[in-house]
Amino acid sequence: MLTTEDWLARAREGKDVASCLAQGERAARWPDDWLGLAAAWLDSGDVAAARRCVGTALERAQGEHWPCRRAAEFLLTRLGDRAAAGAALGWIEARLLSPPSYMPTQTYQWVLLARAYQEVLGDTESVHRCLASAATGASQPKDLEALAEGYVEFRGDLEEARGLLERAERLSLERGDYRELWSIALKWSESLHDKERARSLLELATTGTSDIQTLTALTIAWRSMFQDEDALRGALVRGETLARTLEDWLVLAEGYRDGGDSSREGTWDPVGVQRCLEAALAAEPAPSDPQREQLAVAFRRWLGDEARAAQLAPTMRSLESEAVPWRHFEGWEARDPRALLHRLRTRLRPEDLTAMANADYGSGAGKHHQALLEIQATGTFPLPLPWEPREVLELTRWTRGADTPHVRRAFACTVLALDVVLPISQQMGELEDSLAPLLESAWALGLDAELEQLLVWLADVMEPAAGYAWPLFALVLTLARRAPGDPRLGPLVAAFEAVEPEASDPHPDFGALLCATGNERYRDLWHELATEVLDPARGLPPHLEQLARRIR
Repeated sequence: MLTTEDWLARAREGKDVASCLAQGERAARWPDDWLGLAAAWLDSGDVAAARRCVGTALERAQGEHWPCRRAAEFLLTRLGDRAAAGAALGWIEARLLSPPSYMPTQTYQWVLLARAYQEVLGDTESVHRCLASAATGASQPKDLEALAEGYVEFRGDLEEARGLLERAERLSLERGDYRELWSIALKWSESLHDKERARSLLELATTGTSDIQTLTALTIAWRSMFQDEDALRGALVRGETLARTLEDWLVLAEGYRDGGDSSREGTWDPVGVQRCLEAALAAEPAPSDPQREQLAVAFRRWLGDEARAAQLAPTMRSLESEAVPWRHFEGWEARDPRALLHRLRTRLRPEDLTAMANADYGSGAGKHHQALLEIQATGTFPLPLPWEPREVLELTRWTRGADTPHVRRAFACTVLALDVVLPISQQMGELEDSLAPLLESAWALGLDAELEQLLVWLADVMEPAAGYAWPLFALVLTLARRAPGDPRLGPLVAAFEAVEPEASDPHPDFGALLCATGNERYRDLWHELATEVLDPARGLPPHLEQLARRIR
């Protein structure tokens, strides 16, 4: 599916520019798409079209800070329109003054807007107005921290900023919120350049808290702010004096693994990890089977101890043990749910794994990379799919456009699909979010046969409450794309139409066809895939023609 960026790239080649930009507008979904189009129209000499696109960007942004700020910068620097730039920032201010009920205005947002008025327009009057609004609602520690930053940056008022941070400290200590002291310490260090005050605050947090999660978070603070390994280790040692449960010891083991830096590839302190994992095993009550699996993963990934991992959990939960077939679709003798995964993992290159591991801006890259390597090597993964690598797989799934790395995206979507259909899955998304990009990528890679095996298995095991219309629809499209006359399609379409109404909401493109997904980008992709396959020009049989008529 071509994106606005793809059409902009074609326009930059200098051929059929107006046509490419018109196609780019049809593909546009986000404010930044429209700003890119505005720049391209302006480069082509069409000022009116550029202004129209900036206006659309602002309408789509609905007062969101960064798109509106970028629109203001464009209006000022590219169109020389200071009044329009001020109006663009005014969209942000209007939203902060009348925010939606589900997203009340925060003090830091006023400080961000003050910075925009200063940096884009040099508008001192608006800066002070924003700071006054920020001060009006500042009552919580985070508010006071943001306001202190603004007072230093825009007023040079160090004394008032110190008072605000001291007040934030008192409030946090009164509430026993020692983790918040880290944020306050950052302001002492970065805004007021008082590193000694910042250090003393981290020391107070480390010695004052009795919460294991806070202590492991403080290891990151000690690493990032001071590179102080002694203080970092002290936080973990204090945690060991407080730990009681298996969960406590597992958190501390991970702290010793990370050493304040979750992106590292290797383990920081293997001895500390070993000590905490052994303590976790000895904790009361005895670990349950799922907890033993967690510990097995920790021994394997953090210590490289395969033997101990196998001893702890000789039979890990599997797709076969967790997925119960609810129905059986005839005509597929082979229905190996891992067939597609096995093909994809052989195609993954080292640079693919590295790119996926870093998908969350590098956060936790080392642990994500370890988890991805395991899946590539074995074709299996712990169930439910843990945070590492679930988070980066979900981010990889979002990849779009002409340059989509299809092997990566198909791999990510396959793993997510295998996990999300299980009752124990911890994913927030739905199966349909993974299926649309999976179809596009698997088709591009020529893996239709393996994809069919996965889809028929998904349709077999989806719980009735979850509905199986999506994998059925995906299976219909995949089979119809390859062989529209296949006799299996008639029963599949009938089965799909029997369950589809339960999964549908009205939608202008589909009528009532499969619009339950709340994700607009996947609605568009589903529509594009369906219209490609169910094109009447292909000479479709009656049951597919009937389906095609609903997608116009």
